[in-house]
Amino acid sequence: MKYFFTKTNLAILILTFVFGVIAFPIWVHHNRSHFPNSFVMRYSDFGPPSSSYELLGSEWYQWNSQGPDDPNGRDDVKVVIYRNVDLPTVKRTYPIFKGKSDYRYIEYREVMDFLEKRMEELKADQDRDPEHRRLNKELISEYEQTKDKIIERLGP
Repeated sequence: MKYFFTKTNLAILILTFVFGVIAFPIWVHHNRSHFPNSFVMRYSDFGPPSSSYELLGSEWYQWNSQGPDDPNGRDDVKVVIYRNVDLPTVKRTYPIFKGKSDYRYIEYREVMDFLEKRMEELKADQDRDPEHRRLNKELISEYEQTKDKIIERLGP
């Protein structure tokens, strides 16, 4: 016990502590991002807010009564799509911390139905305006890409 607190032992103890403080958040993030039954996406992956509001709610943080004051500003709202796991488990894995992280939790089937419905609506819209048709095609493409990403991660 006499030689337990030597300079070398204290240096090793401090380095181990510092390494742990750095490594732990990285480990938590790594495990959270590889949770097998969920997939985290951006709010913007679901089209314009006017279209995705029905599924996701407002595009700003849920603890704010309105969006950012800067018209070009965007709140970083994430969407967690989950499958074959209960909602309380998903909420524990991706907790909401006011001022830090905001998530919307959506079940896989609900997301897929939403995307299919939006694509069908856009395909059925036979507007004569070429600009309107071009925008519809872009939105359909974005919805298809989002759907493909979800299927790639969580399966068909």
